[in-house]
Amino acid sequence: MIEELEKIGFVQDASQFKWDHYILSSLRQFEKLYGSTDVLRPFVVPEGDEAWPKFAWGRRLGFIVAAMRSGKVYAPQSKEELEKLGFCFTSIAERDWTEKMLPSLKTYRQEFGHCIV
Repeated sequence: MIEELEKIGFVQDASQFKWDHYILSSLRQFEKLYGSTDVLRPFVVPEGDEAWPKFAWGRRLGFIVAAMRSGKVYAPQSKEELEKLGFCFTSIAERDWTEKMLPSLKTYRQEFGHCIV
């Protein structure tokens, strides 16, 4: 019976379908257009922009991504897919601090012997 339902396009898990077909698809398109998945909170997919599929128009992608980073919206089975996209699971500010600011400060301290910048 399930096979017959699947053949006609019946969706058993609406949440997973929405995740796979709307959220991940929109995030992939953002990465394709902008070269990263660093979606800022205020970003909304522009209405009428042919670079985006129509189903994504008006989607508050920045809000969704912020919720994903806070752990409120996230499909654990999609972690590998998100990692392939280079998705930052922490806040962008936290990632930048860890990967850019702190190493720079350590280098500065080695060079000048203090952290008074």
